[in-house]
Amino acid sequence: MKIVRKEDVASINNAEGELFYEMIGRGEKLGNSEHRSLGHVVVKKGFSTNKHYHPIAEETYYFIRGTGRMVINEKEYIVKSGDAVLINPKDIHQLFAENEEVEAIVVCAPAFEINNTVFCDMEG
Repeated sequence: MKIVRKEDVASINNAEGELFYEMIGRGEKLGNSEHRSLGHVVVKKGFSTNKHYHPIAEETYYFIRGTGRMVINEKEYIVKSGDAVLINPKDIHQLFAENEEVEAIVVCAPAFEINNTVFCDMEG
């Protein structure tokens, strides 16, 4: 059993305007979970995540605040608080917070590892 408080976790800043807090995952400080991880992502108004994909992991985003635009494999979707989005392995995806800050809880299986993330060119 492990309790992790957001205020005790340093954010991973993958892109300007994106804050990613890995809350549960690999490593003793995060609970030694190999099968899944849980993160909290905040994308500030006017910014986006980096365009990327995961060769072997699937991700589920559950949006808790704001409305944004998610591009998955070149298709655009409007996402808002209360929506859940499944992203399969190798799906190229990027989240935009054009009009307001967007927050989501992200579950990754197997647990997040940076070497299972491939960054692509940023969308213009």
